[in-house]
Amino acid sequence: GRLILTNAGGSYAQINLQVAALMAMAALGKSNWNEVFQEVIGTPEKLQMTYSVPSSKNILAAGGLETTPRAYGQFLEKVLRRQILGARHDDMEVDRTPNPMPMVFPPIQQSIDEEWHYGYAQWRECHHLSWQPSCDTSIVLSSPGAYGFYPWLDREHQYWAVLGMMDDSVANPVLADSLILGRDLQKLVQAALGL
Repeated sequence: GRLILTNAGGSYAQINLQVAALMAMAALGKSNWNEVFQEVIGTPEKLQMTYSVPSSKNILAAGGLETTPRAYGQFLEKVLRRQILGARHDDMEVDRTPNPMPMVFPPIQQSIDEEWHYGYAQWRECHHLSWQPSCDTSIVLSSPGAYGFYPWLDREHQYWAVLGMMDDSVANPVLADSLILGRDLQKLVQAALGL
């Protein structure tokens, strides 16, 4: 995703992921995004994951990953332990939202009323109405999808989780519902872990 900055604040879009994927394809001489993913992450990390690529004009780098729950869990565990992409992944987690700059991503404001910031291809959650200094150190990374898939990784408490919902209706995406349930689930996980 990327930030579109205006006088009113930042707005989320995912155009730059498509462009970055095309650049990676060109740099590696690959004909599709799945080939890049397999060479850089899938094969070296022995992860059973693949990208479905609808067409050469829509490579779907921001979505389209097909995998099993076990393989996705292995992927998140490797990200949690900083075993994928090394320092390059750490750079992706850096807060890229100018402060103070409210983010405009309606599902967040309309469902959980929190201010999140953005790194590269992942959200930095802040469980407050506005960004607080504690959000710079209590890092929760996530990538909620429009159709209800909501993975997050809690760096401070060293755990990851995934909430999966299913509604492929373009007219009624369930992102807002998964954010609300996800927030409740985060509290339950932390309570169960004694945090």
